[in-house]
Amino acid sequence: MKIIYRKSFVKEVGKITSRNKGLKELVAKAILNLKNAQSLKDIDNCKKLVGYNSVYRIKIDGYRAFFIHLTDENELILHYFAIRSKAYAKEMKTKLKSIDN
Repeated sequence: MKIIYRKSFVKEVGKITSRNKGLKELVAKAILNLKNAQSLKDIDNCKKLVGYNSVYRIKIDGYRAFFIHLTDENELILHYFAIRSKAYAKEMKTKLKSIDN
């Protein structure tokens, strides 16, 4: 699949400290898994969010990566990367609703 990275996703992943190299490796592995996937079923730890049309999440350790799947172009747009405690907060839900088709 083709992957598009939003500035918000890149910014949050860039905040991962050098002390947490394991997390950076897990993020890189998850992105590679996304690129190699032929369909959403091929993506590890991926789940469609209830109440949204095309928003999905991937579990990466204690973090969540949120993306939109564009079926016509077979593209994934990575929007947000957040620690689990903030991933399901009201602020994130508002952001996810704004990007949902």
